[in-house]
Amino acid sequence: MSVSPSPGPADDLGRLIEVLAQQAEASRRLVELIESRSLPLLERIAVALERAPLAGPAGPSESRGKSRGLVEFRMAIHEAKWDQAEAIARDLAADFPGDAEIAGLIGELDRTRENAADHLRQRIEAARQANDPDGVIQGRDDLAKIIEGDPIRELDRSLVKWLMGLIQRRLRTGTIRADVVVLAARVAESFGETTEGASLRASLPTLRRSAGLCPRCAEPYTGVAEACPKCLAAAAPPITPESNGSEREVVPELEPEDEVVGEPIDLNNERFWQNPESS
Repeated sequence: MSVSPSPGPADDLGRLIEVLAQQAEASRRLVELIESRSLPLLERIAVALERAPLAGPAGPSESRGKSRGLVEFRMAIHEAKWDQAEAIARDLAADFPGDAEIAGLIGELDRTRENAADHLRQRIEAARQANDPDGVIQGRDDLAKIIEGDPIRELDRSLVKWLMGLIQRRLRTGTIRADVVVLAARVAESFGETTEGASLRASLPTLRRSAGLCPRCAEPYTGVAEACPKCLAAAAPPITPESNGSEREVVPELEPEDEVVGEPIDLNNERFWQNPESS
């Protein structure tokens, strides 16, 4: 009786290749079967959608318009474009009356906006605790895009007093630095409706002069003219010909806010004089 030889590694590899080939063939046949049945079905669905009437509560055109509007609405929220999001929500409500999903957009917008406002309030307070005036002003400006009226005015009154105190402490060092002037300009711009902001805006030309900057454009300038050459050239009128053919330059009169004087600066009941070294 003969004994069959035991299978070697070559036989095992051959059987493995055969099994893999069979599996690949089975997968190919399955794909062909799915395609043969699903593609005609998809074609029939596409034709039915094209032939469907445009009118009606569930027409494909209206569904696409609704879907597109919802995407635009949420993109506007994501980009913090609150007015745009509200306009989109109201337009959708007018186009799809009675739609439950559309009817809830205004509530969704209000909740998202309030959450964003709470986050900004926390960010402002954190910047204030960290003695970061730029962060405070940026957070306030972002918050002013969400809330208005008495809430933002009440916040402004609190923040501008803190910012003015910070500016006054920096001015007491005796030398008015450019960064202090930049901060004063930002406060004057963001809090212009407050008394402190208006006071800073009126004092900006003198503050800039004291820091070695042009009173108008805030670029470095230490000359004795009322502004740097670039600003003077931009404000100069064109040359007008006279009746005898000669030309003369018409020098404009300075507006009151353009005049730079050496008067003391009054900031919140404290007076700071121009630095004589920079005059």
